[in-house]
Amino acid sequence: MNLTQTLAALEHHGYGFRPRGFFNVEGGDAAIASEFFTWCDCLSLTYGPTLDVCDECRRGPGNYVKVPAGDGDSVYVVFEVYEISAPKYAVGAFVVFDHRYEIANKVRSFVEEQIDFATPWGEIQVFGHAVPMAIDNLAATNVIYFADGTSGGANSSNANVDIQFGEEIELGIFGFLEPMPTDPQENAEYFATNWNMEVGALLSNMEGSLAMAHSLAESLGRELTEPLPPYSIRGMLAIRTDLVTEIGLESEAEIDDWEMFFIQVNGRVVSSHIQPQDVSTIWMNAMLAREIDRQAGEVSDAEAKSLLFDMWTWAYQGLVAGDRDCLALIKNRYQPTPDEIAELLRRRGLFEILDGFLATGQLPGLLAEVQATESASKGAGLTKSNSGGLGLGGNQDRFCANCGQPFGEAAKFCSECGNPRGGIG
Repeated sequence: MNLTQTLAALEHHGYGFRPRGFFNVEGGDAAIASEFFTWCDCLSLTYGPTLDVCDECRRGPGNYVKVPAGDGDSVYVVFEVYEISAPKYAVGAFVVFDHRYEIANKVRSFVEEQIDFATPWGEIQVFGHAVPMAIDNLAATNVIYFADGTSGGANSSNANVDIQFGEEIELGIFGFLEPMPTDPQENAEYFATNWNMEVGALLSNMEGSLAMAHSLAESLGRELTEPLPPYSIRGMLAIRTDLVTEIGLESEAEIDDWEMFFIQVNGRVVSSHIQPQDVSTIWMNAMLAREIDRQAGEVSDAEAKSLLFDMWTWAYQGLVAGDRDCLALIKNRYQPTPDEIAELLRRRGLFEILDGFLATGQLPGLLAEVQATESASKGAGLTKSNSGGLGLGGNQDRFCANCGQPFGEAAKFCSECGNPRGGIG
C-alpha cells in the first residue's frame, strides 16, 4: 500500500482531508510532537523513533519524532484527517514533502481566490509511489504539532501547526519512503530534473556535503559504505492507532540503522532558504484560518468564536515577529480578555512572552499597540464583529463589540448593553 493507496483507503472508510496549516522548515528537518519542546542539544543526532528520554528537554519515546523533510527547507502543508460523519475534530494528519512549494502554492491559490478547498491530488500523487514505514507511536494526546525539527517548538519564530483531536488518542506515526539513487552521479541527475539545475553544479555542491558525511561517520566510529541515503522521506502520517488496522496499513520498508541514515543525509544536497520563511508562513496561516472561517458559513456562537480565535493565534505570532500587517486583523477592534490573550500565546508556544504577560499584564512590541487600542474589551470574550471590515465572510456581527453578548437572530441592538449591531465598544 503506497501513499496514494493509503489516502484512498482512508477515503473509502469514510474519512476526508482538509488543509489545517503551513509550516516552514529552515534546518532541513521536520518533527511531530505531542507538546512544545525547547531547543536542545539532543536534536543534533535525533532521527526516527526517540529511544531515550532526554534529561534536559523531556523529548522521548511516545512524544517526539523527527525526520529529514524531503529535499530540505521549504514550506509544507499539513492536512487534517477527519471522519466525514463527525467532522468537528481530526483523527489524524499528514504532510507531503514536495520539491518546490507545489502543494503550498496550490493551497495558497484556494485561499487567495476564495475557492472551496479540495485535496490537491495532482501535486500529492507525484509522490504517490512512496511506501509506508512505521516509525513510532505517540502516547495518548489531544493535540500534536508539526514543525521545523531543529528550531520549531517553544518560543520559536517558525510556524508550528497544531492539530486538535477533541479527546486523547494514541497515534501511529508513519513515514513514506521514496527510493533514491545512492550513486552521486545518478543522485545529481535526479535532482537536476526536479530542481531544474545543472548536474555539474549539483555534483560540485555535493563534494562538500560528502566530505561532511565522511567526517561525521569518522567522529561516530562508523564506516560510510554508501555515501548517500537509499530513501527520501516524502511524507509523514499521524493516524489514530485503530485506523491503522481498519485500513490495513503496514510497513513495506524499513530504515534499520537510523544513525547511518543520519550520516548519509548529511552527504546529500538539500534545498536551502536564502531567507527564513517564518513571517510569510505565519501570515499565510492567518489567511488560511480566515478562509476556513468564510467557508464555515453559519455556525454556533461557540464555533464562531473558535474560528476567530484560530486566526488570532497566528495574528499574535505575526505581531511578535514584527509583521505590522497583522495589526489589520486585530487593531481597533474588540479585544480578548486576559485569559484569552494567554491562550492565544499558549497556542503558538510563545511561553516567554506569556510569562511576562502573566507577571506584568503587559505585552511587548506590536502586541502592546493591540493591547492599548481604544476598543479594548470590557470583560467579555472574543467577538466575530471584527470580521465585518475585513471581508472575512462567515459569521460577522454575531457578538456585541461592547460587551460580547450574542445578538438575537434579528436584533439590531444588544439586549445587555444597548450597543448597536456592528457598532464599536
